Amino acid sequence: MGNHIKITADSTCDLSPDLIEKYDIFITPLYIAKDDRTYKDGLEIAPDDIYDYFNRMGKVTKTSAVSVSDYINYFKPFIDEGKTIIHINISDGFSSCYQNACMA
Repeated sequence: MGNHIKITADSTCDLSPDLIEKYDIFITPLYIAKDDRTYKDGLEIAPDDIYDYFNRMGKVTKTSAVSVSDYINYFKPFIDEGKTIIHINISDGFSSCYQNACMA
């Protein structure tokens, strides 16, 4: 009998790479806006890049929520495999990620 549960979390969870690998957790990246470009957190931009940007430019970056369509695309392969998804994300008081994940 296989594993029927898939744990996912958004990139704000700050889990170590070891824990992500050990428990096979799928990370959904939030978007980071820097100047006029948007990057996927943890894939196209790292915390050190954000700190360096602030130190060099004196500007803070902004985040954008994972969209409903992104969540659908992230969750669909696991649903197609018959898995139940347990998703952990940033508080709904900080972001619309929770609402978007629920809609997906």
